[in-house]
Amino acid sequence: MRNKMEPYKFFVFISYRHTDIKAARWLQLLLETYSFPVAIRQRKPDLPKRIKVFRDKDELTSGILDEEIQKKLDESKYLVVICSPEAVKSKYVGDEIAYFRSKGRERQIIPFIIKGKPNSAEVCYHPELKKCGELLGIEVREEESAFHAIRFHKAFIRLVGRLLDLDFGELWNRRRHLLIKLSSAAVLVLAAIGVLLFKTVRARPFDVSVQLQDAYSHLSLSQTHTDSLYLYLGDEDVRSTVVLDTDSAVDFRNIPGKFKDEPVKMSFRAYGFEPLDTVIRLGQSVDLPLVRDSSTYGHIRYQIRSNATDTPLSGVTIDFGFAQVTTDEQGVLDVQIPLEHQQAYYPVVISRGGEEYHLTYPYRGGDCLAAIESESLQIIYIQQ
Repeated sequence: MRNKMEPYKFFVFISYRHTDIKAARWLQLLLETYSFPVAIRQRKPDLPKRIKVFRDKDELTSGILDEEIQKKLDESKYLVVICSPEAVKSKYVGDEIAYFRSKGRERQIIPFIIKGKPNSAEVCYHPELKKCGELLGIEVREEESAFHAIRFHKAFIRLVGRLLDLDFGELWNRRRHLLIKLSSAAVLVLAAIGVLLFKTVRARPFDVSVQLQDAYSHLSLSQTHTDSLYLYLGDEDVRSTVVLDTDSAVDFRNIPGKFKDEPVKMSFRAYGFEPLDTVIRLGQSVDLPLVRDSSTYGHIRYQIRSNATDTPLSGVTIDFGFAQVTTDEQGVLDVQIPLEHQQAYYPVVISRGGEEYHLTYPYRGGDCLAAIESESLQIIYIQQ
């Protein structure tokens, strides 16, 4: 039995169910690290240097309050009960309240309500608390703030005022100013960290994948390894890569991080395409629309001659499948193929006067015509 003349070893004993351990730990930390304002300590020099707290870290397995816990309860000036619908079901919490009450110390029991209401469907008072008469609890949810952390903090300050008979308004005003300073400092620290992280990320090299958007990718490039994509990172840093086809992505490796999301110049030079010079915002993935040169595969211009007489043949019909064209009086076939029908070579059916003809010198194993880029007139021979 504790001698009533001895000072209490603990100012607060926190009783809680282990499902509410997060709130219990937080409350213990706030109480044990609380520093009284200088002005209040000067007026009340007998205030404790710090609020020492006991919180049992282990759930009782036997369901019986052992002598060690009873001793800690005897050594504690106040019993703060973490109240919640879960704590109502705890025999452990009930036994601690009952023991404290058996010592005639009901007025030193303070309910700290984190969930529920004392007199509602969501009951949070343990039945043993109701045996203590009218106890004024401290409700976290009743505090004014949109943020739970602030509500909990205000409830904690209200508890300090109750424990030490201090004015809540004065305590909270001073605490609020401290919180504002700490929040401002935290914002500055986070901002500094953010800047450092941003600079670190920006300095990290990255790869760029360029997807060439070509609606006519079946039309081949030059095949001479001269078709290229250029990336201009500065006067002395121009990257280039050979483009073999427009279906595959073109990759640029190890681009300095400072260029990420920045505007840079990109150029494309390739057989069968209009020259492209553009400015793009550089990211890890870039889509680059291309424009075909309609004349590359679209101009068919030949003079059709008889293989037997080596004379030009007029009235020769060339059937492309999507269009039929007839040679003029000089035996010239001159046609522009729309881009949507263009191919690298064109299988054709050749006829004249109802008779079928064929190329004297087959192309690609049959009657096929290729587009001619040159303005000079090419000659082909046909025969029956």
